Amino acid sequence: MNITDLITIIRNAVKTNKNKIIVPSSRKINPFLEILCEEGYIAGYTKVSSLKTAIFFNYTYKKNKILVFKENSKPSKSIYISYQDLWKFNKSLSTLILTTSYGVINHRTALIHSCGGKILCILV
Repeated sequence: MNITDLITIIRNAVKTNKNKIIVPSSRKINPFLEILCEEGYIAGYTKVSSLKTAIFFNYTYKKNKILVFKENSKPSKSIYISYQDLWKFNKSLSTLILTTSYGVINHRTALIHSCGGKILCILV
């Protein structure tokens, strides 16, 4: 499973107000889930088995923190952002998740490492 499939699964689960979903596990999605957990968009995740991962959502007053979950880069069209353009997103309330030479990181960490990368998704 790749990250774009996971974004679609999470977006659909948020729309239907699910508390927990179980997705196939892989090495690629663990850093992505770690960022979502650190930023507070999901309550947490655990490995159910070596092949499955459970993702838990936190709802307060029937609302989730994930309001808009945009997937920008597609396999046919990758969108890259440079280090200079990341400063624009640092002042906004949205969170960019990038894949860089340092791995899958958010835009604040990319500013610390002074690197740009491919945009995976934007969380508003």
